[in-house]
Amino acid sequence: MKVSKRAIWMWVVSRLFKPSGIVVFVLWFIAGDLWLYFGPQENLGQIVERAITVDRWFFFGLSVLVLFFAFSAASGALRKYWSINYELEETALKIVRGFYQKEESYIPYKNIQNIDIKMSAGERFWGLATILIYTSAVGDKSNPELAEGYIDGLRYNNAVALKDELLKRIK
Repeated sequence: MKVSKRAIWMWVVSRLFKPSGIVVFVLWFIAGDLWLYFGPQENLGQIVERAITVDRWFFFGLSVLVLFFAFSAASGALRKYWSINYELEETALKIVRGFYQKEESYIPYKNIQNIDIKMSAGERFWGLATILIYTSAVGDKSNPELAEGYIDGLRYNNAVALKDELLKRIK
């Protein structure tokens, strides 16, 4: 089964609003404002006829940088979406991760001790959730990164249904 397609948009937005993305967008808007205020004050016909000047090349370069950054965020989110699969097998939960190099992990139902649903602020906005699976060998409820397995990008209703199904299978 796949994660929700809404997760793609959440991952794109979260990548764009990292500090590096914010800096690129701020520089782009500052360069655009500087060009509008200090650039040549000509009418549209003269601007079209005239060759592109150095200040326009600077703004064009920053625009290309912004488009490249947006493309890389979108491609990273799509790669993450295509790289997460999970399947409820007869004796274990199978989680497959990886785009270039596939990594399969099996969590036997008999080893599952606890299942949590976590929602960050971004996930709550998009209606998504993350399932955290703790086993008897590994796990610390105060540190979710120590969970044996996790599936992020699920719709909240699907996460609750998956948790209920896993709880039925571990009993």
